Amino acid sequence: TILSVNYDLPGTTITYIGYFFMMLGMSLAMFSKKSRLMFLLNRISKRASKSGLLVVIMFSFALSHSSIQAQSHFKKEFVLAEIDNEAADNFGELLVVDLKGRLKPINTLSSEILRKVARSNSFMGLGASQVILDMMLNPENWGNAPMIKISSKKLKRILLTDKSKVSYNHIVSMKSTSGENLIYKYALVANNKPASDRDSFDKDVLKVNERVNIYYMILTSEIFKIFPDVDCKTCEWKSIKTILEGGDSEPKKMLSAIIAGNTNYDWVSIDENITKLHNYQQKYSNVELPSPLRIKSELIYNQLNLFPKLAISYFILGFVLMVLLFISVLNSNLKFVSINKILKTLLYLTFAAHVFAFAIRWYIAGYAPLSNGYETILFIAIITMLTGIVLSTKSQITYAVSAILASILLLVASLSYFDPEITNQAPVLKSVWLVIHVAIITMSYGFFGISAILGLFNLFIYLFINKKNFKSLSYTLDELSDIIEITIIIGLYLLAIGTFLGAIWANESWGRYWGWDPKETWALVTVLVYATFVHLRFTKYLKGSFAISISAVFMISSVLMTYFGVNYFLSGLHSYAGDGPSIVPIWVYYAVIGVAVIALLSYLKKLKLETV
Repeated sequence: TILSVNYDLPGTTITYIGYFFMMLGMSLAMFSKKSRLMFLLNRISKRASKSGLLVVIMFSFALSHSSIQAQSHFKKEFVLAEIDNEAADNFGELLVVDLKGRLKPINTLSSEILRKVARSNSFMGLGASQVILDMMLNPENWGNAPMIKISSKKLKRILLTDKSKVSYNHIVSMKSTSGENLIYKYALVANNKPASDRDSFDKDVLKVNERVNIYYMILTSEIFKIFPDVDCKTCEWKSIKTILEGGDSEPKKMLSAIIAGNTNYDWVSIDENITKLHNYQQKYSNVELPSPLRIKSELIYNQLNLFPKLAISYFILGFVLMVLLFISVLNSNLKFVSINKILKTLLYLTFAAHVFAFAIRWYIAGYAPLSNGYETILFIAIITMLTGIVLSTKSQITYAVSAILASILLLVASLSYFDPEITNQAPVLKSVWLVIHVAIITMSYGFFGISAILGLFNLFIYLFINKKNFKSLSYTLDELSDIIEITIIIGLYLLAIGTFLGAIWANESWGRYWGWDPKETWALVTVLVYATFVHLRFTKYLKGSFAISISAVFMISSVLMTYFGVNYFLSGLHSYAGDGPSIVPIWVYYAVIGVAVIALLSYLKKLKLETV
């Protein structure tokens, strides 16, 4: 049997009206005095503040840093030059068309190249624009720079190096017995494998091969498309390589003057000719150029690089708040009122900076930054912190929990699985529904994330319960359980509303409301999973703080599958955030095992308490 709906105006009108009343009912249920949500909020407000022991979760991050030394395999070694800052900054403001067709400052392209090739934001003390400018001017020297990142131990052995970063010349010099370049050889084998069959070696080979190709395009100046085509209004911009290989022209004279200035170490001349390139772009551009304010905003965004810094700030503030709460519970005479106020003020400032950075990215891109995995994680982190701030009136612990979870989200966003590059928006995403549908869905993920962390806290609390503190800790368990239920109810409403709004968007974009696409299917699975949770209190053996806590912890797996699994392990119409199937990181397995062990130990402790 095939269930279908009408696609004519009367049919869609009736369908949309039905959706509207469903969403209106959910919205009103959140504020109805007789709703479960309001009941829980009132119960928390009326409950005496008798919080018991709060468990501090320790997060430790081990960062390994390998020293970088120049390769000695060649007669000519890399020489680090001094690059004039003013000339580099001026060069960074030039506009360039990237490989995906986006017009942006060279500084942005330079930052992306360094992150892609060297997995770093700078190189030997030089900023991104300084590095790329000197690479353009001195390609022979930079062929020996130890810049290309290699992770696989097996690949290092093949390339006869023990370094984490090697030079372009070193890699291209490594040949097989038949004279074939080794990287190209192994990359060809990896490309011929199905994506799901590629191991970590194959993936690293493909990444290194991509880095080598990008590096070649830099050394040959092929990547720098900075010259508008004065004879064609619809043609692509020309690269430096194309101009230098062509006949006499005004751009070629400017480039020749820059190269001559570099030979004489005349940075004044180089800076003057870069300014002439700016004027040339403004005069002959065959497309609408970004406004000076947008260019300046993008340069500031690149320079600040706020999101990794915010992750550190969130973690430190959240961790210290958690420690102080822990101490104040152990000793009721220590309240740390003044210190808590300072920490909360700093947390508000961090949150404001988070929103500011997200808003700048929105302005630079020209559309709501919700188009890929990196951007949606940034937004989920905002909603997570905002949720903690709102719920802090009910329980102070939500400040610390939200800050730590926001930190984890931003750290995850900084992993290599996510590309922070701002790109042109996919045509199907150029819709007002992007903001409405995606924002509401990702907001629900923030609430579910809070519920999972609080659930984990409760499981830890069970490990510390004994006869002496049973009464006081029971208050904490009940308080946090109520907050878990509140966040899940709100998250469920948002997820359901967002899913049905997605059906409207699908009908407008694809001509059907529902097609059992992997993302749609898993969104429905997540709705059903959390809908099951809100009915647990009606069952005899599946209610109480332990059932609520352990359910919140394990139900988040459906959200992770919907968000990460579909985008990075399945293919479908919704797979905008990934570039093909991926290998599950090993730490994910350790995390699942760790949570399972905690859940088991908590359950055994609960059974022991019930028998006492």
